[in-house]
Amino acid sequence: MPHRGIVLLRLQDERSASKIEALERLLAEHGDRLADRFVVVTSAGVRFAQSTVR
Repeated sequence: MPHRGIVLLRLQDERSASKIEALERLLAEHGDRLADRFVVVTSAGVRFAQSTVR
Protein backbone atom coordinates (compact mmCIF):
# COMPACT_ATOMS: atom_id res chain seq x y z
CA MET A 1 0.00 0.00 0.00
CA PRO A 2 1.22 3.56 -0.60
CA HIS A 3 2.76 5.26 2.37
CA ARG A 4 4.67 8.41 3.33
CA GLY A 5 7.42 6.54 5.15
CA ILE A 6 8.06 3.74 7.60
CA VAL A 7 10.04 3.85 10.85
CA LEU A 8 11.20 0.56 12.34
CA LEU A 9 12.42 0.73 15.94
CA ARG A 10 14.94 -2.00 16.79
CA LEU A 11 15.75 -1.12 20.36
CA GLN A 12 17.03 -3.47 23.05
CA ASP A 13 15.15 -1.46 25.67
CA GLU A 14 11.51 -1.66 24.58
CA ARG A 15 10.07 0.55 27.30
CA SER A 16 7.85 3.39 26.11
CA ALA A 17 10.29 6.01 27.41
CA SER A 18 13.08 4.57 25.22
CA LYS A 19 10.85 4.54 22.15
CA ILE A 20 9.79 8.13 22.74
CA GLU A 21 13.40 9.23 23.22
CA ALA A 22 14.47 7.47 20.00
CA LEU A 23 11.63 9.05 18.01
CA GLU A 24 12.31 12.52 19.43
CA ARG A 25 15.98 12.19 18.49
CA LEU A 26 15.04 10.94 15.01
CA LEU A 27 12.67 13.85 14.39
CA ALA A 28 15.10 16.45 15.75
CA GLU A 29 18.10 15.22 13.77
CA HIS A 30 16.54 13.78 10.59
CA GLY A 31 12.95 15.05 10.39
CA ASP A 32 13.50 16.57 6.95
CA ARG A 33 14.69 13.23 5.50
CA LEU A 34 11.83 10.93 6.56
CA ALA A 35 9.30 11.32 3.75
CA ASP A 36 9.00 8.26 1.50
CA ARG A 37 11.83 6.48 3.29
CA PHE A 38 12.19 3.23 5.19
CA VAL A 39 14.07 4.13 8.36
CA VAL A 40 15.60 1.73 10.89
CA VAL A 41 16.37 3.20 14.30
CA THR A 42 18.68 1.30 16.67
CA SER A 43 20.49 2.25 19.83
CA ALA A 44 23.63 2.68 17.71
CA GLY A 45 22.16 4.92 15.01
CA VAL A 46 19.79 5.47 12.09
CA ARG A 47 19.77 3.82 8.65
CA PHE A 48 17.83 5.13 5.65
CA ALA A 49 16.62 3.25 2.60
CA GLN A 50 14.62 4.53 -0.34
CA SER A 51 11.14 3.06 -0.36
CA THR A 52 10.28 0.83 -3.30
CA VAL A 53 6.53 1.15 -2.72
CA ARG A 54 4.93 3.87 -4.84
